[in-house]
Amino acid sequence: MEQIIQPKNEIVYFTSDLSRINNILELDGFVLIITGKKDDGKTNFGLRIAEYCYLMDLKDHIATNIKTESYIVEKQITNIPDLKFWMLHCKGRKLFLLDEAAKHLSNRRALSKKSVEVLEIIQLLFHYGVSVILCCPTGTLLDSGIKDSDMWDLWIKKRSKQRAIAIDNRTRKTIKFKNIPKTSIKYNRRDIAELSLVKDVALSSLRRCCQVAKLYGDTGTYEGVRKGLNEKLDNKQIQRLMIEHCSHSASVTSDNT
Repeated sequence: MEQIIQPKNEIVYFTSDLSRINNILELDGFVLIITGKKDDGKTNFGLRIAEYCYLMDLKDHIATNIKTESYIVEKQITNIPDLKFWMLHCKGRKLFLLDEAAKHLSNRRALSKKSVEVLEIIQLLFHYGVSVILCCPTGTLLDSGIKDSDMWDLWIKKRSKQRAIAIDNRTRKTIKFKNIPKTSIKYNRRDIAELSLVKDVALSSLRRCCQVAKLYGDTGTYEGVRKGLNEKLDNKQIQRLMIEHCSHSASVTSDNT
């Protein structure tokens, strides 16, 4: 076990297990997927890896859509415009951890606008050498553009809070982790990890039809609209409001031309 002294007199202990994947973590633009059941510690392990990358000087900048309290994570990014800006303008070796990735990269046959754009962003991150950690309950929920391609480098399947099995996509070797400790990065396990298409705008400031359109664009489901509005709208009501939004948007556009 290796002891690493941090600033502020904090001490973190790492098992030697993570050094076994240094060949991947040293890459610019690696894609790492972590799957597992609820409360198996997916987010904790993702943050442990991000923490390790920072402390071992493998990455210079760490960002995530999770709300955290740590000098290691320099930025919480919860919308695509901010992610694009960070990707293009932040200098140095970067790592972005996307929690609840399946919510933003759905495998539905008819992808929402949000899922399409997030998938394009992941590909851009890869192109610009930004490393990515994706955390989600199961790989079956991820879009095939991620899971059924050579885009990912390491797939970690959590078996419990302290155990995991990883598959190296290039060598097809299996790596086993055990006694996985907690991350020193403080985060709220119950906080919802968002990644919206646009910078946050208060729903209350929008027209009714625009509220519905925004929620559907963010979630891709009618249920997401109902939860966002906290109302029991049926599908036909939602469809009518979305049609109204299209007409409203078209009229606004024509007025501005």
